[in-house]
Amino acid sequence: MAKIVFHILILTHCCFIPLKAAIVLPSLFSDNMVLQQNTDVRFWGNAEAEELITIHMGWNKESYQTVAGQDGKWNCFIGTPQAGGPYEIVLEGKNKIVIQNVYIGEVWICSGQSNMQMPLSGFTNQPVENSLSAILEAAQYPHIHVFDVAKVASDIPLKDCEASWTPSSASAVAAFSAVAYFFARSLHQSLQVPVGIITSNWGSSTIEAWMPEEVYNGLNGIDKAVLNQYKTNERKKQAGLYNGMIAPIEGYTAKGFVWYQGESNRHNYYDYQVLLTALVKSWRTKWEDENMPFYSIQLCPYAHEGVDKRSLPLTVEAQYACLKTIPRYYMVPTTDLGSPTQIHPPKKQEVGERLALLVMGETYDAKMLSGKLPTLKETVFTKNEAILYFNCKKHIIYPPDLYSFDCSEPDIYGFEIAGVDSVFYPANAIIDAKDGTIRVSSPIVRQPKIVHYAFRNYIKANLKTTIGLPIPPFRTN
Repeated sequence: MAKIVFHILILTHCCFIPLKAAIVLPSLFSDNMVLQQNTDVRFWGNAEAEELITIHMGWNKESYQTVAGQDGKWNCFIGTPQAGGPYEIVLEGKNKIVIQNVYIGEVWICSGQSNMQMPLSGFTNQPVENSLSAILEAAQYPHIHVFDVAKVASDIPLKDCEASWTPSSASAVAAFSAVAYFFARSLHQSLQVPVGIITSNWGSSTIEAWMPEEVYNGLNGIDKAVLNQYKTNERKKQAGLYNGMIAPIEGYTAKGFVWYQGESNRHNYYDYQVLLTALVKSWRTKWEDENMPFYSIQLCPYAHEGVDKRSLPLTVEAQYACLKTIPRYYMVPTTDLGSPTQIHPPKKQEVGERLALLVMGETYDAKMLSGKLPTLKETVFTKNEAILYFNCKKHIIYPPDLYSFDCSEPDIYGFEIAGVDSVFYPANAIIDAKDGTIRVSSPIVRQPKIVHYAFRNYIKANLKTTIGLPIPPFRTN
């Protein structure tokens, strides 16, 4: 019986060989796909050498034609209208392909490690808050479609991946990335257009594995020896995830990128700014769009190696440092969402909503409250206190660049202060509502020289803006 099955498989495989001379599309171009609105979107595939391909658009009477090269590869750009659907797209050559239930809307690419990967159903013993209501209400958002790239590492760049576009439904949404889905839902509610999310994630992965090998090899001044020490297994070696999980979607027209990664790079936090800057540049180069916005999500506090360690805030510091080196790069704050025991904190809805708020203000230029944060401008040390001055205004009303601190809580915690001996003690902090300064002091430290805020792997910290956005970790030294 085994031999019979073997021969059937061989014959079945052989009968597919002639199809290589007809139009073949990557999995991205399939039923339920979402195309970016109001732009020229890239289509590509394979066919017979010099085969003429005609593409009929369902939203108008126009047709596009392109000719495959000698290697059988072809690509073209197709103009898209304003958001709408569903439509059909028909491709004709030596065969005919009909793509159904196509929507025009907003497309985003979401990538990273396990906190981006974490589904609405959660991980073992690690739940996602508000997931039950999200699953029950999923049928209300059928115009949110997700394309989840299969987890594959490769030594060479792949041209296709195993995945399909899946509309939101109660039966499907539990497997969606929680952060990506909550982001898509908020975006859909705000813009009232279809939203397509391409997710490509692998837990415990390092940033090095997500960039093209030639880009990583060309970097100077970073500790490359540390990669071999900390990579989790041979499958996720340098460039393996880029080759297997980004290369297949490379160039698919999208509005921007979302990145949630960094936990696995705490060991080389000192190189993270250089690495992330290189990754962003390389992705924009591959997409042939240097203006694609790139949104990064701050690592949440977690007691890595004990609460007194600082590898996590040092990585967060590197994330925020990229604001100065990467144009059109934005950060989503999460200082208040961490857990002392869970590396995968359950408050994914807050992450998705904050991301959507920032995206609406920065990329869609919506007239709404700002997702920007006050930043430390100057520190003045007196005999017994430190006065912190911030780049912020007094009120958080329109126009959207005005923001200030929330003074509603009686106590501000998360501050530490030290003298010349660099020994830190918990500090008292008082917000001056008139000028937005914060005065930090401790009866133990008579002559303060350094102030830290939320600068441990895990520490309770509650400094927020008046719309509830937390201030990231920072230090005056």
